[in-house]
Amino acid sequence: MKHLLLALSLLVLTSPAFAGLGAKPGKWKLETQISQDGKSMGDPMAKMREAMKDMSPAQRKQMEEMMAKMTKTNPDMPKVGFDKNGMTICYTKEMLDGDLGLKKQQEDQKCKVSDLEKSSSSMSMKFKCEDGAYGDTKWKVTDPTHMSGVTNIVTGQGKKSEVRFKAEFLSAKCD
Repeated sequence: MKHLLLALSLLVLTSPAFAGLGAKPGKWKLETQISQDGKSMGDPMAKMREAMKDMSPAQRKQMEEMMAKMTKTNPDMPKVGFDKNGMTICYTKEMLDGDLGLKKQQEDQKCKVSDLEKSSSSMSMKFKCEDGAYGDTKWKVTDPTHMSGVTNIVTGQGKKSEVRFKAEFLSAKCD
């Protein structure tokens, strides 16, 4: 689970590397598909959205506070939320122009990024963690309002996971 959270963090934190390609600042919708050892686990965000429908206002507030706490530990990280669109991420222009806390996030996860490559329409990188986990990730920008990618992870115990994502720009205003 820790490594799936790492993969989702990498998606959240590194998508802004496409700022030079004209990715729009604002609110983005993120959809993910996860598989472990070749077995689909579906879209965890859809499952979370369903679970949140049944939450009391107090439980929802607690979830939002946890998300806010994550942002406080790394103020360069984008605001993550859940609404009728599913999981949303807010990127400011400054975030898109910076590294969005990638270095700090990797240090927190005890991982190092290598072989970072960018072109006009894609980005890729590899990562290796102190606990033996490693992997790679690749992104493609279709246009300023659409991105997609895949992150492959092998845990220190040899378990393989794949996280695929699609991101779609929703609005210039984050709420």
